[in-house]
Amino acid sequence: MTFEQILDSKGIHHEQGSPGWINILCPFCEIRGKQQGSRPLLGVHVSNDCAYCLHCQWSCKKDGMQKVLDALRIDEMVSGREKPTEVEEVDAKLPDEYVRLVPIPKGELLREAYDYLHHRGVSDKQITKKQVGVCLSGRYAYRVIFPVITEHELRGFVARDFTDKQKVPYLNSVGTKAVYNLRGRRQNVALLFEGILKCLAAERVLGEDADCLAVLGKSITDEQVELLRGYKRVVLVPDNDGPGLRGMLKMAAKLCAEGFNVGITRLPVQFKDCDDAYVAGDWGCIRELLTYARPYNEVTETKTRIEAAWDFRSR
Repeated sequence: MTFEQILDSKGIHHEQGSPGWINILCPFCEIRGKQQGSRPLLGVHVSNDCAYCLHCQWSCKKDGMQKVLDALRIDEMVSGREKPTEVEEVDAKLPDEYVRLVPIPKGELLREAYDYLHHRGVSDKQITKKQVGVCLSGRYAYRVIFPVITEHELRGFVARDFTDKQKVPYLNSVGTKAVYNLRGRRQNVALLFEGILKCLAAERVLGEDADCLAVLGKSITDEQVELLRGYKRVVLVPDNDGPGLRGMLKMAAKLCAEGFNVGITRLPVQFKDCDDAYVAGDWGCIRELLTYARPYNEVTETKTRIEAAWDFRSR
């Protein structure tokens, strides 16, 4: 039987996580002096056969499924592998309606899109260098288009409503997630953000001090992890809200399990994110993101959670 079939046969609650992952209550937490809790924080990858607990930090890089079954006192052997969830593979291309923006464009709607970007602090240099464009018709009408170019290869795009009137502000292209703003020539340190506008704000302030990247969401895929290899240090910058913080802490744990030197840093609580701080004119706190980054470990995670809970309560 496969790992999931064994769990089903024993009535053990489990949840589907990111593609290829099954999450269960961790049997190692109590052994390691942690309260188990009610959330399934032990992730088991059914293809790579590795496992990692976000709470007690237990991990293994091979034979993960069998070790978890042994800890659960289940006398069964995994005899098959689940087929990992497949992500649709498509050739990346920009929408047919995509038009590149240029500084001070002609046309009322093009100017509205351009003014939206300027209001968010995006510079003319970034608009040109990042090949930012716009769609005025079709599925992505009235949206700014950010091509996701990873190491000189188009991997997709993110479409952002520039009118702030559409129900869904962001639309992503179909396919696997890549890492936005990842260049062939790299700095030693990468600052990792959720979204594009946030990483572009940091890039305008920090320049060549670090590569400012975006993972395009609150989770990180195995492919994105592989794309980040080569950096001497990866510093995560969460949004100042609960989901953003929880997502970044999960990313930090996953990157640590993969052997990365990981740091975590936060903006002052009055700013929701890096883009917010930039527009408010507080560039100093963006410059300090690298200075005050703390190495990620169990103690740092606990302190970050406590500090964030206090900050969010005092808003």
